[in-house]
Amino acid sequence: MPVLTPPRRTTGTAPTTLQRSKPPEGVRLTPDASVLRAGPGGRAATATATAGAAGAGAPGRDRHLDLLRAVAIVAVVVGHWLVVVPTFGADGFSGSNALEQVGSMRGLTWFFQVMPLFFIVGGVANARSWRSAKGRGEGYGVWLNTRLRRLAEPSLWLFGVGAVLAVGLRAAGVDPGQVHLLAWLVTVPVWFLAVYVFVIAGAPLMLKAHDKFGLWVLPTLLARVVFVDVMRFRSGVSVLTYSNFLWVFLFCQQLGFLWLDGKVPSNRFRQASLALGGVGAMTLLVAFGPYPLSLVGVPGEAVQNNAPPTLMLLVAGVVQLSVALLLRPLCVGLPQRRRVWAAVIGLNAHAMTILLWHFTALVVASAVVLPLGIIPSTLPGSLPWWLVRAAMLVLYLVPLVGLVWGFGRIERRALLGDGRPVRSLPSTVSTAAGGLSFAAGCAAVTVGGLSDQGSPLGVPVVAVLPLAGCWLLIWGFGRRRRNADAQTQLLPRPPTRGDSTRQGRMRGEVRGWVNEELSVDSINRCSPDSCANPEVGRASRRPASPLAASSSSSSTNGASGPSC
Repeated sequence: MPVLTPPRRTTGTAPTTLQRSKPPEGVRLTPDASVLRAGPGGRAATATATAGAAGAGAPGRDRHLDLLRAVAIVAVVVGHWLVVVPTFGADGFSGSNALEQVGSMRGLTWFFQVMPLFFIVGGVANARSWRSAKGRGEGYGVWLNTRLRRLAEPSLWLFGVGAVLAVGLRAAGVDPGQVHLLAWLVTVPVWFLAVYVFVIAGAPLMLKAHDKFGLWVLPTLLARVVFVDVMRFRSGVSVLTYSNFLWVFLFCQQLGFLWLDGKVPSNRFRQASLALGGVGAMTLLVAFGPYPLSLVGVPGEAVQNNAPPTLMLLVAGVVQLSVALLLRPLCVGLPQRRRVWAAVIGLNAHAMTILLWHFTALVVASAVVLPLGIIPSTLPGSLPWWLVRAAMLVLYLVPLVGLVWGFGRIERRALLGDGRPVRSLPSTVSTAAGGLSFAAGCAAVTVGGLSDQGSPLGVPVVAVLPLAGCWLLIWGFGRRRRNADAQTQLLPRPPTRGDSTRQGRMRGEVRGWVNEELSVDSINRCSPDSCANPEVGRASRRPASPLAASSSSSSTNGASGPSC
């Protein structure tokens, strides 16, 4: 089958139509496959052609979903930076929780606690990716290994850099308590990774249940959440209550499956009714139930809605989905603007980096500025206090930009690969064991941070061992096998012509991510029927919903994280 390639522009002439070229041997293409590929002489498609593809978007691509993910990333970062109030005194660095000091801020968590939305969008990405993998004949182990690498590689860099710096500070004579506090603070966002590993690993099974039972999966998960909450209120927090990390976010993932398949309300009245009903249910749970107002943990409260998650967080997920559907007609035009779309692409391409390093940015900025004594002391909740918090947001943004510039390439490499086909992958058992080791390591880091006061130089042995096992298991330890679909997994990164600077290469890599997002799955989605019969292929790709329409453009390389 032919491959469609963008032509090179000729000076003084109008752009010509797409030209056909011979596909690589062994790569099967759908009848309408279209992808940006290297041009004559091995040179990749020009930046102009790639930017044009990004500006135009793939046919049927749902940019509303990308916009939601970008907004959620910003909400998480801003919410964390507002809540954490670092201070510096005679005893060194310390901090407080703004939700404890300013009670009126607790209602704002209904807007900033968007973790359910992350898992809803993650459900869409997981369903797309798994269905695409099945269409290519790709096994569960290969699919899971690809997803885990995108989570683990950026995370392991955070853990490694943080642990080395903590050991260096201890060796330099810094107070172990201070090092432990700072090394724990930078890992606050890591908890969701331990949960998301299990959600990803169970996605194929839950998608099978969704295809068979549809909406009936939701009441089953809802009943388990309610049962765990009842047991929690009767006997307190126990091992059983932590299972709600799984049940609540599996519920959110199922909402993503329903959204992708067009089984959510399409009528605006029903969407508004569902949103208002969810808000009303949350209000009743707070007014007459044992649930607190804040969707984020507040020190001193007997019950916290996020650790472990409660029914409140589940209902918040339903509300967030309803609001996303309701606002879709108003937001659908925003990503069509070039600057807005460029910002959305930038946030999505560096979602994991931003989520992992934004607390490090807070620590770095505070360590530099607070000892200078230039931050005024204000009454919590007053207008000057809010002005100071707003100024601190801008201050934290400076080191975050530098961290994203430095470590963002790791995430892009995890998305795009290193430009070479993957010839072999670990076995399914090794990959699954690596996922468990990664989840265990993230859980250990969440609890103890990256510095252990009880070990020599603070080396966090409890976290290092499972994370080292994760690296060995996911990156190649165990039985290896050839990956027959390796040629279809990676596309060449298009460099920027005439620009060899680091910034130019970074822009080229981001454009490469756009290239993959818009095109790679049009190669990979090829069932036997659609390859043999073009009419069957066109019918099978006919979307059932706006989100399903975009599944042919981003399922393989959909963002792997709640994004954060």
